[in-house]
Amino acid sequence: MKKRASARFFFACLPAQPQRYASPMDTLRLLDLDIDRSAQRVSRNGEILPVSGLSWTLLDVLLQHGNDVVDFDTLAAQVWAPAVVGEDAVSQRVKLLRQALGDDSRRPRYIRSVRGRGYQLCASPLPASVPPAPSSRARRLGWGVAAVAVLGVVATLLLWPRSTPQGAGQSLLQRAEYYAGIGQASNNRVAITLYRQALQADPESTPARRGLSRALAAQGCLFNGTPEQLREALALAEQELQRTPGDAAAHALWGYAQDCIGDMRQAITGYSRAIELEPGDERSRASLAYLQQERGQLATALQANLSLKAPERIRFRDVQVARELELLGFTQAAADRHARNFQLYPDNVFSNIAWPQPVPGRRATAGPAGAG
Repeated sequence: MKKRASARFFFACLPAQPQRYASPMDTLRLLDLDIDRSAQRVSRNGEILPVSGLSWTLLDVLLQHGNDVVDFDTLAAQVWAPAVVGEDAVSQRVKLLRQALGDDSRRPRYIRSVRGRGYQLCASPLPASVPPAPSSRARRLGWGVAAVAVLGVVATLLLWPRSTPQGAGQSLLQRAEYYAGIGQASNNRVAITLYRQALQADPESTPARRGLSRALAAQGCLFNGTPEQLREALALAEQELQRTPGDAAAHALWGYAQDCIGDMRQAITGYSRAIELEPGDERSRASLAYLQQERGQLATALQANLSLKAPERIRFRDVQVARELELLGFTQAAADRHARNFQLYPDNVFSNIAWPQPVPGRRATAGPAGAG
């Protein structure tokens, strides 16, 4: 990677505290963030923030460097190794981490950019400390306040409405959808567990049943799951189809389960019916394009993928376009797209699966499949 200018231009940020490296302790405090390194968990005021996977690894590397500037090369090596990624991949991951923390790159609170060099925490991470012991006068006052507080808590508990199974199921469902959306094997397994718990809390929950079917199918066909998981996914999808035969989402779910089992004809039927009922269903349109690609209908598949109005929402779309270009004989254009996909999304299972062999006579720009 080329050398960068030595001049330091910082975006506006809270003043950094004096340099102090992160404690080896598992629990740290960064401004108003509570960070549990052993559990890989970040929370604010008791609310867990969606920081996981490469975003967590990136944050942990920054924590290990205190409030020193961490350059692009160091971040790339410590977060993505053995894959080799460029500055675009680092910047994209920092953007995702900021979104998870609720940070603003224009007025950052937690992570600031050091132009031409890398990134830096806005404050030093500190060991989580125990509050100091109160004085004797404070203790006397504290007893009175505590008594009032206890009475208040008791009254609140007596009057507070008991949580319903449906409410508990909704919370579990939200967490399950978050983990399922990450697109990684370990997180998908967590999603399956949470979907099952959500169904136990609310057996009539359609979103939980459909989410479980999709997560089981994904585990089976993307993450080396078991045949039993695929059969359960199809059974749940068939239940949904029987319940709501006119629902596009139910047909798409059934098509996906058939797709993962390997029944291409039935999968095409499911996706086609879903699109017929809901023409704006771009996920089903992209999935159908993949099957058209597999059947040799390359021009049709490529046209379908390029016509998607929101391609950024389909994780596998860019990989499919690259593969279709490759099969149509546009080797160099396909290689460029494959390399860029892997560079920008090295933790995306589709980018990893599709990573091609280097083009003869051309220097590779990223790591092998499965890295990251």
